[in-house]
Formats: sequence, C-alpha cells, structure tokens
Amino acid sequence: MERNGVDLSIVETIADMGLVVPLDKEVAINAGKLHAEIRRKNKNKHVSLADCIISKTAKRYGALVVTTDHHFQLLGDALIIEG
Repeated sequence: MERNGVDLSIVETIADMGLVVPLDKEVAINAGKLHAEIRRKNKNKHVSLADCIISKTAKRYGALVVTTDHHFQLLGDALIIEG
C-alpha cells in the first residue's frame, strides 16, 4: 500500500518492531516541564509537546528515538537520520 508515494509496508514493518507503552502521569509532567523550558530558552525554535512526550517516554524506558525530525536535537538523546 502507498500513500503520497511512500510504501506504507515499510512503516508497518518498523512499527511492528516497536513497543507501545502507556503515557503515565510522571512522563506527562516531565514532558510538560521540558516543553516549557525549551520554549523559554529557544523562543525562535518550536518543539511540540508531542515530541517532548516521545522524548521523555523513550528516556523512561531506556529507548533511543530514531527520527528524521531535527527538532529532537533540542531534546537530547536521539538519532537523527537524513530522510
């Protein structure tokens, strides 16, 4: 199956290798604090709250975020790939 010229079977394969975990209160609070801190320090750069939640969830579970989203450079540990 394709969407916008992208083979979605690749996305499904990658998703199948992952683990879905719940969002708990501690991660949500820490993500909110991180989001506020980044907004305060980097007024001209935008990082979404969703990205902060992903970052804090990965940290909680000892996982590495692998992404093409360069905003994650502001969040700490992530492997930024060119896509």
